[in-house]
Amino acid sequence: MQRLNIAIATAGRFHVLDLARELHALGHHVRFYSYVPRARARRFGLPDECHVSLLPLVLPAVGCGRLLPRLMPGMREQVLYAMLNRVVILRLRPCDVLICMSGIYLEAARFAKQRYGATIWLERGSQHILSQDEILASIPAAERPSPLVIRRELAGYALADRVVIPSRHVGESFRRDGLVCAKLFYNPYGVDLAMFVPRPAKSPAEPFLGLFKKAATSWPMR
Repeated sequence: MQRLNIAIATAGRFHVLDLARELHALGHHVRFYSYVPRARARRFGLPDECHVSLLPLVLPAVGCGRLLPRLMPGMREQVLYAMLNRVVILRLRPCDVLICMSGIYLEAARFAKQRYGATIWLERGSQHILSQDEILASIPAAERPSPLVIRRELAGYALADRVVIPSRHVGESFRRDGLVCAKLFYNPYGVDLAMFVPRPAKSPAEPFLGLFKKAATSWPMR
């Protein structure tokens, strides 16, 4: 197997920390760019040699988002994106592949492609941004993606060599764009079965508990 130099750029942990750990275990050289503290990343099994901290340089933007979430959200969003991309560009080493979160990383992806000839794999966990916006527009008081997010998502789809999605349901929303649809790569999220063990219901009337991901325009330190 050819050993690849793989860069993974994110904000918080998301599922890509686990991806970084597994790619490293397969023998690839992985660098994980994130503001997740090294000690926390270590608890999820990521070797220190893979961890590249962005936190010292983006701490003001991250702290503002956590302490004052309603203060100028559009401006804060723009500043955070700019800072994350700038720091990754400064710290990025030559790589064969850059895996990055859609909407967040655009400038860094362009840099990796132009400077190192990297293949860009864009991680998109939700529906196509235009489909997502249409759904949220139909819900009173729902927070819709900002124009900035929409522009960056669409530009990312166009730039990417592959758009990585977790389900066929998400894939259906990309049918609106044939060029992007041809780039889709299905990679369902895994689960640690030791953490989710099926148990018999206590009674027929026991309520069903569902877990879901809430869409957001900011990323807490997870």
